[in-house]
Amino acid sequence: MKAVAIRAFGGPEGLAVVDLPAPAPTAGQVVITTEATGVSGADALTAITDSGGAVHAATDDELLAARALLTGYGVQPTAAASAGLAGLLAHARTTPVSGNQIVVLTGR
Repeated sequence: MKAVAIRAFGGPEGLAVVDLPAPAPTAGQVVITTEATGVSGADALTAITDSGGAVHAATDDELLAARALLTGYGVQPTAAASAGLAGLLAHARTTPVSGNQIVVLTGR
């Protein structure tokens, strides 16, 4: 399966599309396939507060740059659908990203 990995601190040049093995459940585990998902604003704020996370705003130019980056990988999102990636890139420009972190990309 394809995933976007953060390889280095900085901008989009630190991201890479990688192939990961498909999840294989072991005894007592299941794999759940998600076709689409959504998070309400209240849920997002609760998750941010509870986890010590952060919110990063993105400018129109950053949204369009994130869209162009995704388009380069064959994804055809709207500019608004690129909001999560634009916020992640804004975060990565100011804060080192390392170790195991959960990143939720949302847009509206």
